[in-house]
Amino acid sequence: MDIAKAWYTLQMEETMDEAAVKAQYRKQLPLHNPEDDPEGFRALREAYEAALAYIKNGGKSAEEAKEEERPKDEIDLWVDQFRDIYQYMDLRIDPKVWKEKLEDPLCIGLDTAYEARERLLVFLMDHHYLPMEIWKLLDQELHIEAEREDLVEKFAANFIDYVIFQTKNDTFGSYPWFSFLGVDEGEAEYDRYIDEYYGLNHSIRDLDDIVENEILKEADEEDKTGDTVFRTAKEVLDGDEELKKRADELQKGLDALSAYQVYHPYEDLERIHLALIRQDDHISKNGKEESLEAVAKRLLEKYSDPYILRVCGEALAAAGLWDEALPLWEQALEKIPDHASTLYDKARYYREKGDFEKAENIIRENISGLNGSAKIKNLFLQIQQDMHDHYQKILAENPEDMNSYMEYCWSLFHSDRTVETLEALEKRSYTEGTSEYYDYVDMKGRCFLDLKK
Repeated sequence: MDIAKAWYTLQMEETMDEAAVKAQYRKQLPLHNPEDDPEGFRALREAYEAALAYIKNGGKSAEEAKEEERPKDEIDLWVDQFRDIYQYMDLRIDPKVWKEKLEDPLCIGLDTAYEARERLLVFLMDHHYLPMEIWKLLDQELHIEAEREDLVEKFAANFIDYVIFQTKNDTFGSYPWFSFLGVDEGEAEYDRYIDEYYGLNHSIRDLDDIVENEILKEADEEDKTGDTVFRTAKEVLDGDEELKKRADELQKGLDALSAYQVYHPYEDLERIHLALIRQDDHISKNGKEESLEAVAKRLLEKYSDPYILRVCGEALAAAGLWDEALPLWEQALEKIPDHASTLYDKARYYREKGDFEKAENIIRENISGLNGSAKIKNLFLQIQQDMHDHYQKILAENPEDMNSYMEYCWSLFHSDRTVETLEALEKRSYTEGTSEYYDYVDMKGRCFLDLKK
């Protein structure tokens, strides 16, 4: 465990007083019974051991202490310059600063170039959060992709391939958006923050998937010939203590990010995502609440990329501001036209507005792998239920409206109500050559295919 997180877990300020660490550890122990809270107990123990090691090494991590034992040559000292650059975000993301160091005689001299490149790559194995522009520069100066075959004899192939991938893909949000929250930026833990952020991002997505799959599972288990009632995400969480506890732990994890003295707006996007799963009307940040509308508008004043636009749109939609959300999703789709989650949101907008056919078409025509996403399938089935109810009302007023009747049948079919679809089809007669007749033949064939007949 890194030292910043250790102090946060122990709930104490940084200290070199071993007795104080032990006293605080004993104070925290009763709060994390190993039987009731094994993860909390394990984290507390790791924090305790990391703090004691930090004190033993004179205020250095175990890795830093080990590194200082070896005498440094001129190439080590050259690499140390990158270490200093990497620590300060404004330098880390500045191509001019990197280029100046990469043009050092050590990096281009015949006798030292290969050794310098290898040691810099070793450094980059543990310091790899860089914008694409810097990776491109490194590749240009160090010939990484061009000499891949030689490099994979000394480095893991997946690391070299990772470097090459980074030269072509901007995998993290805008690095200039980072802000330092402390007094001395030399103490900032940017990489630890990013590591924790990625872990939380994946865990929140996993929780969302679990909840959506529970909703879909219950919907599938209901009587296919009756109206499906979809539980809300909040109802799923409230009915499952384990999932509810998991959501609470994720909230604590987001709050713990402040221990690294760093902030990036993506952090608040994860808070929004978690609030949406819980169906809260606000985010929570270290005990303070901010409405979804307020946090979305605060972020949009300063930042804009497809992720910011999409999630802030979701926050505004949750606050009932659907007409403010749609333009954000449209902007995001201009940059990434086939982004499934944004298309999903756009379909939600048209469902909310009662344009069920348009909502359905967005999903059917643009989102591939429908059955692979419980979230998208849930929305699709909800739209079919809406269309089913809509056409039933029309037919109650005008039973002879064949176009509405066929749409009603299609809504049954797309809701996986195959037997009921066949029964409904046989209740009407069709004139060969009409559009209704072709729908009848098409739908009946699909039903038989579903039933393996």
